[in-house]
Formats: sequence, C-alpha cells, structure tokens
Amino acid sequence: MDHLVLNEAEVTLQPFSQNLEAGSSPSYIRLPLKKADLSTTPIPLWELIDMKQYSCMKHPVFQRMPFDCEFCNITSLFGRIPRTKSAGQVIAELEKIYSLGWREGVFFVDDNFIGNRGKLKKEILPAVIQWMEL
Repeated sequence: MDHLVLNEAEVTLQPFSQNLEAGSSPSYIRLPLKKADLSTTPIPLWELIDMKQYSCMKHPVFQRMPFDCEFCNITSLFGRIPRTKSAGQVIAELEKIYSLGWREGVFFVDDNFIGNRGKLKKEILPAVIQWMEL
C-alpha cells in the first residue's frame, strides 16, 4: 500500500509510524501544520547506506529557509522565520559520517545555506573549520 504523508518528517513520521504499526494508517495523512524544532532533528542513519557507492556525501541542511522564492512554497507553509540547527548538531552529523570511515568530500546541499549569514559566519563555519583541524 502506498502512503502520502505531508508536512515535516520530524513532526509527522512518528504518528504515521504508530498508526501504520497499529494497522490504522490511511493512505493520505496530513497532520495539523506544526513547525519542527530543528534542535530535535536526529542525526541521519548513515550506516544504512553503502558509502562505497558514493563519490560525495551530502550533509543535511542546517536551516529551513525564510525567503519567499517563486519556485518554492516553504514560506507559505512554515512562515518566514529561519529555523536553524546548532553548530553542535552540524558537527555531530559530520562526525558521524567521519566515524563510519568516510574520507572524501562532503557537500552542503542547503537550498538556503547563507540565509542566516550571521549564524553561519559566527557559529557554523568556525565550528566546521575547528572540527576539520582536529
């Protein structure tokens, strides 16, 4: 059976999984719109993939965008206030990839990487540089 689950996974995935396990999950689920707290976003389970099949790792985004781009509906759904991960979260995600043996490039695929330039320049990038020097 196919399912369509809308809204952010941090908010929708657990209730969907619980309904699915109980056998009461409809094929279309749209829970009340709620912004995810990015400080609770888990580290991806990188160990589930075969890293040998990749030439570059994609780092998860560090923020959800606040802008109103014509090609995107994120702000209409979630508002214009940027939500970001902490420098500690970004480093923990990089450390997880590294601890699994990855020594190649890591590509920050963030559709709005510079959306919060202040935090990026003062917290995130200095933490990444320091981590790389260890």
